[in-house]
Amino acid sequence: MEDILRRLEVRVAELEARQNIARPHALTHELAGGDTVRLSVQNGGTQLNRHRTLNAGTGLTATEDSANQRITLATSLADESVTSRMWAPVVIEQRCTTTTTIASATPADITGATISVTPAIASMALVIGIFDVNVGTASDLYLGILDVDGVDEIANAAIRGEATALATVSQIWVFPLTAASHTIKLQCARSSGTGTGTFYSPHTKLVLILMGDANVTNDTSS
Repeated sequence: MEDILRRLEVRVAELEARQNIARPHALTHELAGGDTVRLSVQNGGTQLNRHRTLNAGTGLTATEDSANQRITLATSLADESVTSRMWAPVVIEQRCTTTTTIASATPADITGATISVTPAIASMALVIGIFDVNVGTASDLYLGILDVDGVDEIANAAIRGEATALATVSQIWVFPLTAASHTIKLQCARSSGTGTGTFYSPHTKLVLILMGDANVTNDTSS
């Protein structure tokens, strides 16, 4: 009996000792590039430590930019020459600044509706073109065109109407952009007919949504 009691006393002592041991439990979330954020708490709920770790092999660092409400990532990896990214798309708008009249099949630039952009990395572009046009002669057909680096995108905005009919039409384009300087602009042309078409300011406009890349330079004129 004494032997059993001694064993019980030893067991109780062991249990009491264990109650005083902090048992950390870690909640870990892994980010892109091996970056992790970890929260460690004590068994009773007392916070032991909260810290952020980096995978040293990735060469990735993150900097909080409170003023601009973003996190900037920098890496030495060959990830398409990434130096900085923001977790949001970039939106650029340029409006037609001078009403443009066209009476030819040769595409003409719509004044002011041009964007010059330099993505830091290869990106996807979503472009919206809005064309506010008056058809001067019944049954004439006019086109709203997107020119990217001197090459017209396949899709056009087509406008045909009665004489003196005013219409606002749109078209959407999606295409990749390399990490280089690009010029994106709206143009107009008469596809058929003999009259003139007028594309009005300021309702004719060009909108670019650059997906996932904030480190760009662009034409800020309006």
